[in-house]
Amino acid sequence: MECACEGINDGTSVDMFYQPLLDFIVLDGKASPREFMVFCLVAKHMNREGKNAFPSTNTIAFQAHISRRHVQRSLKVLVLFGYLEASPLKRRSTEYRLGEKLLRVVRHWGSHNSTFSAEKTGS
Repeated sequence: MECACEGINDGTSVDMFYQPLLDFIVLDGKASPREFMVFCLVAKHMNREGKNAFPSTNTIAFQAHISRRHVQRSLKVLVLFGYLEASPLKRRSTEYRLGEKLLRVVRHWGSHNSTFSAEKTGS
């Protein structure tokens, strides 16, 4: 089975935007391997600002080869840890975006990495 984080945004490998986030989650040591995989699958659906991800729990469960209930529990934990934020929308849909804890990582890493800063500003 391939890593769930492969192919985020570009179809081939982990996009540089997401690398510090993945590193942070691993080094933070709070997320289980299952929660990490769920995060990666949600992140695959996000735009470059870490927003607008609308994968269903069924889609994530299918891609992760886990039950829908495990996905629901993992999403709840990821929100609790501050890695994701979730906003319920109409028609049983939920928007996922990066949580405040990871947005701080993005801001910190971006201010120390000229490649990331130029990429984010479109320079």
